[in-house]
Amino acid sequence: MEKKETPTDIDVVHKEDTPSFQELPKETGGIRDEFDYEEEDLDMQIVNELATSEDDTTLVCFTFRSLFTGIILAILSASVSQLMLFKPVSVPLSNTFMMIVAYLICNAWANFLPKGGWLNPGPFNVKENTCIYVLVSAANTSAYGTFILGAQQLYYAHSPGALGGMLLLFSTQIVGYGIAGQLRPFLVYAPNVVWPQSLPTVSFLRTLNTDIDDSKWRTRFFFVVFGGIFVYEFIPQYMFPLLGGISVFCLGKRDSRWFERIFGGLDLNEGMGVLSLSFDWQFLSAYKPLVLPLYVQLNIFSGILIMWIVAPLAYYYNIWDAQKFPFLSNSIYYVNKTTGNSGIYPQEYVLNSDNSLNRTRFEEVGSPKYPTVAALQYVFINLSVTSAIMHVILYYGKDLGGSIRRQWTKKKADQEKMDVHMRLMLAYKEVPSWWYYAIYITGIALNILVAYVNHSQLPWWGVLFAIGMSSVLSLPLNFISAVTGTSFGLNVVAEMICGFVLQGYPVANIYFKTLGFNTMNQAGIMAMDLKIGHYLKVPPRMIFWNQMIGTVIGCIFNYIVNHSIIDNKRDILIGDGDNVWSGAAFHPLLGEP
Repeated sequence: MEKKETPTDIDVVHKEDTPSFQELPKETGGIRDEFDYEEEDLDMQIVNELATSEDDTTLVCFTFRSLFTGIILAILSASVSQLMLFKPVSVPLSNTFMMIVAYLICNAWANFLPKGGWLNPGPFNVKENTCIYVLVSAANTSAYGTFILGAQQLYYAHSPGALGGMLLLFSTQIVGYGIAGQLRPFLVYAPNVVWPQSLPTVSFLRTLNTDIDDSKWRTRFFFVVFGGIFVYEFIPQYMFPLLGGISVFCLGKRDSRWFERIFGGLDLNEGMGVLSLSFDWQFLSAYKPLVLPLYVQLNIFSGILIMWIVAPLAYYYNIWDAQKFPFLSNSIYYVNKTTGNSGIYPQEYVLNSDNSLNRTRFEEVGSPKYPTVAALQYVFINLSVTSAIMHVILYYGKDLGGSIRRQWTKKKADQEKMDVHMRLMLAYKEVPSWWYYAIYITGIALNILVAYVNHSQLPWWGVLFAIGMSSVLSLPLNFISAVTGTSFGLNVVAEMICGFVLQGYPVANIYFKTLGFNTMNQAGIMAMDLKIGHYLKVPPRMIFWNQMIGTVIGCIFNYIVNHSIIDNKRDILIGDGDNVWSGAAFHPLLGEP
């Protein structure tokens, strides 16, 4: 573990020596210097209750034990996560579950193996567990680039080879990390940017690894609830699936399609689930009711209510020929010019052998159509992106501008103006900015190379355009995520823009969309992990390296599992699937302009 001397001589800070929030100056030196004191006081009280307000810099965090355990769990979680992409019902290994497994393995390691030396340096601690969490969470996902690989392998010619495929996954995952490093003053250091979705992780890691009576009680309570939910979930998942969504209206009138469209919702694309009851925690927790602030949840529920009203009205009044298509569907359609009937759009028919658009056949078939509800979703997503940008400008623009000016002039905040967490982190060396610049430039170069080698038809300037757009919008959109706990991506906006500038190249559109969306998304993931390390006093360089190791492992095993399944189950995945395998995750990519 690397340390550096600081003027404050912070080596081991005891809780009684740490100033309370009320003792800290109002000016924090970060975003929102003029932030309302009472509101900031409430936010910081919550953070200080959950995060570590003291630090022992002698704790080791990057050990052979943590690295070995993290790598094994990362391989497992990356493989399972990619496998679940091809399942009709996805049941991935959650990061919380992997934290528990790591905690049990490493504590057994610490207790039963010979103590001393690199093999067993001492008791397992919260910093080691945090490093494992970051490593595993970086791998425990299906990299967005796998959608490109799957779509090219299933529906398009010229699918990438092994090297091109893995480089695609790696390059699209890391370029956003470079942006996160440059946004640290806004998304990590600022005290009022709390990342609500990170707080349960921080609280859980502290609870597991703190040897005090209160934490022991919390740990026992967690495992009791965990065991109860584990047993109970067998009922709605396997024994009585109807508990997942009970609609009194559908049960009372089974022969009505309109009742099914409005009140149904248990099955995929069945209906909107208005006033349905669910007893399945998997559905109940979809909008994070125990994590997000109340005002955020009320905003989400307001959006759902608006959709409940607008979607049926649009379908009833046949807006955009709505009644020619299913009420809910992930597919795209065409309308037969002779009969007026609709069908699944014949994408293969209108594409040339090089995946470019055949204009003659396109004019013969006509342009693809979205079902009206799907089209409304696109409208609302585009509105949400622009409104989020304006919200940040109007409510945070002055403070962000001041912070940008301080960064531009290299003016550093006084230590006495920092919050307690920032002051404690002065004991550790920061990741140099040039590391992030190197990752960013390397990621751009690799993406240009991959776009050429994989026959994407996306020109070099298209790669720069997508990454540049995502880089510019990373601050406002990730800032919304950092203060509210909920987020949305640039995937819809990116594919729309590419549809204008590169018409007739669907594979290029998929690549552009991936770079436009995933760059911003990965920047947010890296920033949130840095914030978790910030709260738990883990050296930033350790967070950085664990994030990179997890990303590399995830890319390798995502590719292996993805390629193996598509090779062996291709016919099932192209069709409607069965009870075991499904290619539905790749169907939306067929609608790229």
